[in-house]
Amino acid sequence: MLGGLSSVFCSFGFGGLSSARSPIAASSTPKRSAIRPWAVSPTARIWRGAVAREDAARYADYMRGTGVKEYAETDGNRGVLMLRRDDAARSEFVMVTLWESMEAVRGFAGDDVETAVFYPEDDAFLVEGDLTATHYEVEEARGF
Repeated sequence: MLGGLSSVFCSFGFGGLSSARSPIAASSTPKRSAIRPWAVSPTARIWRGAVAREDAARYADYMRGTGVKEYAETDGNRGVLMLRRDDAARSEFVMVTLWESMEAVRGFAGDDVETAVFYPEDDAFLVEGDLTATHYEVEEARGF
């Protein structure tokens, strides 16, 4: 599974630098460009929600056809992780999307980037969902 994530992020330009290939490993003073190969720091957008455990597989499929699809079709999207954690009664989903910039996030979320984006069937699935999304500057991304 992790190998698949590696290929996803590598294809989006967040590919890892393994210690065997890394110019950092070969030098005692790492070059900033080797650590952060991008000119503008990318942005990570994180949203969390939960569904009843018995709905988890259907919700994941639903998100592949709505949110994940829309992320991938938005200019400036660099990748997405759909994380899932099951407990006895429910399944929690965390969506982590990577964007070239906050301007790219606006292309997806609109001017109020902190407000979560919901889809028509979300109410049928979600038993809990954050109304906001949180954004982080990506300091480093490698080894996925």
